[in-house]
Amino acid sequence: MSRRIYGPIWKSTFGHYQNINIGSPVVLEQLLRQEGKYPMRSDMALWKEHRDTRRLPYGPFTEEGERWYRLRQVLNKRLLKPSEALLYADAIGEVVSDLMVRLREERSRSPSGVLVGDVANLLYRFALEGISYILFETRIGCLKQQVPAETQHFIDSINLMFKNSIFATVLPRWSRKVLPFWDRYLDSWDTIFAFGKNLIDRKMKELEGQVERGKEVSGYLSYLLASGRLSLDEVYGSVAELLLAGVDTTSNTLSWALYHLSRDLGIQETLYQELKAVVPPDRFPQAEDIPKMPMLRAIIKETLRAGLQTPGAASIHPPTHVLPGGDGAAGQREMFLLGAQVGAAPAPTLPTSRPRVYPVVPTNARVFYEKDIIIGDYLFPKNTLFVLAHYAMSHDETYFPEPERFLPQRWLRGYGSPHHPFSSIPFGYGVRACVGRRIAELEMHLALARIIQAFEVRPDPRGVEVTSVSRIVLVADKPINLEFIARPGAP
Repeated sequence: MSRRIYGPIWKSTFGHYQNINIGSPVVLEQLLRQEGKYPMRSDMALWKEHRDTRRLPYGPFTEEGERWYRLRQVLNKRLLKPSEALLYADAIGEVVSDLMVRLREERSRSPSGVLVGDVANLLYRFALEGISYILFETRIGCLKQQVPAETQHFIDSINLMFKNSIFATVLPRWSRKVLPFWDRYLDSWDTIFAFGKNLIDRKMKELEGQVERGKEVSGYLSYLLASGRLSLDEVYGSVAELLLAGVDTTSNTLSWALYHLSRDLGIQETLYQELKAVVPPDRFPQAEDIPKMPMLRAIIKETLRAGLQTPGAASIHPPTHVLPGGDGAAGQREMFLLGAQVGAAPAPTLPTSRPRVYPVVPTNARVFYEKDIIIGDYLFPKNTLFVLAHYAMSHDETYFPEPERFLPQRWLRGYGSPHHPFSSIPFGYGVRACVGRRIAELEMHLALARIIQAFEVRPDPRGVEVTSVSRIVLVADKPINLEFIARPGAP
C-alpha cells in the first residue's frame, strides 16, 4: 500500500525507530552497492541489551564491525557454499523421514483419516529439529509424539522471547519496572542460551574423548569447537543466534507452499510428474535430484516472493513523508525529513500520522554507520536506518505481472521477461546475506519433494480461507489445515 501511494522511498516511525523504507529494486540496488566491508543490518538493540545485562557474548546478529567480520568468516565455512550444505544432506534426510512419520500419525488420528490440523506447527517443529541437529549434532526430540520437557521449555521460550520483544519495542522504558514483559523477555533469552550451552558443553566432552582416541571430528559444531578460531563464549553466542535465524523462514515457506499447492492442483500435478520423471518409484528424493527439478525450486522461490516475504523491519505503513518525484497517487513533492536534497535548503518538519502497529523486530534492514549515503539527488546522513521493504518490491507489477497470483512458472527459464535482480532477495545480499541459506533451501526442497511424492495435498474441506499477518515473516492468521491423500505405490 505505502509503495503504491508514496513512491519508492518513504519514512515511518515505530517505537523509537525512525525508518527510511526502500520499496524499489532500482533504489535498493543503489543503496546496497554502497555497502562497505562491514555492513550492519540494524542495531539489534534489544538483543544486545540482554547480552549486556547478562554479560553474555554477542553473535553474528549482534556483533558489528571488524569483530562481526571475523566471526562471520569462521561461521561461513561449512555452511555458505552449496557443496558444503550437501555435507548435511543425510542429517536433513533423517529429520525429513521423521517428519513424514509424524505427518502420517497426525493424519491417522483425524476423524477423516486424511486431515492434518495446524500444518505450520508441525513444520515449525521440523525446522527447529533440523537446524538443531546441524548446529548441536544431536537430536532434541521436536518431532517425537511426546516432546521432552526440556525441549518444550526451550520452544516456549523462543515464542515468549519474540512476543515480549514486541512490547519492549513499542512501550516506554519506564514501563519495564511496572509491567512483566521485560523480565519475561530476559528470562526467555536466558533459557535459550542455557539450552544451547548445555548441548555445546556436552559436545565438548565428546570431542575431548574422540581426540584422545585419535578419532577425526566432523560436523558443524565440532568444526567450530575444534578450529580454535573462536572462543568458547563466541561459540555460545553464535549458536544461540544462528538457531533462531532459520526456523520461522523454513517452516512458514513450507506451510505457504503446501497451502498454495492445495489450491492449485494443476501446479501440484506438474510438480508430481517432475518428481516421477527424476526419482525412481522405489526410493526417496535425494539432494542430488534437486538440480534436475526446476519446478520444485521455482515453487519455493515463488512462495518466498508471494507468500512469506518479510514486509520490512518496521512492518508499519502509516501515511508518511515522501520524497519528491514519488510515483504514488498523491504525487507530493515534499522534502524528506531525514534526507536532505543535495544542494537544497534544510527540510521543514512534516506532520506524522499515528501508525498502525504490527509485530516488529528490526532485523531486515541496513544501517550505514560508516558514511553518508547518496540515493538519487538525496543525501542521507550516516546512522540512517534503511528498511528493505521486500514485500512491496516483490509485489510490484513492473517486475512481477499479476503479483497476487501464485505462478511458479515465472521463475522457469524462458518464461516471460527477466526480473530485476534486486526485486526478490529473500535471503539478503552481499556479505550479510543469510549464512544458512543453502541449509534452508535443502531442507525445504527435500521436505516438499517427499511430501508431494507421498501425498496429494488438498485444502481444508470446510473451505477456511487463510490470510497472512506479520510476525517478522508473514504467517497464517489461523491454523492451516490440509488433507493429505496417499498416492498409490508411493515409497
